[in-house]
Amino acid sequence: MPRSALTARYEFKKCLGKGGFGDVWLAVEVATGKKVAVKKMSLENQSRAMVEQEVGALRRCGNHPNVGRLIEVLWVKPDAQNQCTEAYLVLELASGGGMFERLVSEGAYTEKLASAMMQQVARAIYHLHSRGIIHRDIKPENIVFETAEPGSEVQVIDFGTAIILEEKDAKVVAGDRKSTRLNSSH
Repeated sequence: MPRSALTARYEFKKCLGKGGFGDVWLAVEVATGKKVAVKKMSLENQSRAMVEQEVGALRRCGNHPNVGRLIEVLWVKPDAQNQCTEAYLVLELASGGGMFERLVSEGAYTEKLASAMMQQVARAIYHLHSRGIIHRDIKPENIVFETAEPGSEVQVIDFGTAIILEEKDAKVVAGDRKSTRLNSSH
C-alpha cells in the first residue's frame, strides 16, 4: 500500500518505545477513533522473512486475554520519504504501561499482586506453547498492563524473536506424553 493510504487510515500520535527491530507508536484509527499500538519495522534493518515470522507467531496466537493481539499487518511501499519497504503491525493497545516501568515508579509489588501477574504470564506462556509458539524473550519490558488501574490484567507482547515449532515439536512442548516418549529415544 502507498504511505498515503496508511496515513489516511491511522493518525500516529507518539512513539511509545524503540527497539532493535522497530518502533512502537500510539496511533488512532481515523474511521473509528480507536487507539492502537503500531509496530513500525523497516526492511532495511531486517529481512521480510523475520517480519513474517513475527506476524506468523502473532496470527497463530489467536485470542487470549494475556497475549497482545494482532489486528492487521500493513506493508508500505518504498517512496521518496523511505527507500525501503516498511511493515506496520497494528496491535491491540495495552494502555497501562509496562511491568518494568511500573516496578520502577511504584516500587516492589505485593506478594498477592506479583502472584496474580505471574499466573497470568504463566497462562499466556502455556497458551503459546499449546499453539507451538516459543516467545524466547519473556522479560518485564515485554509484559504490559491492559489499563492503568491497580490489579489490571497483564499481556505478553513483542514476538520479534518468537519461533513457531513444527507440529511434532509443538506436541512435546504442550506436554503430549506419547510424543515425548517417542522423541526422548533420540
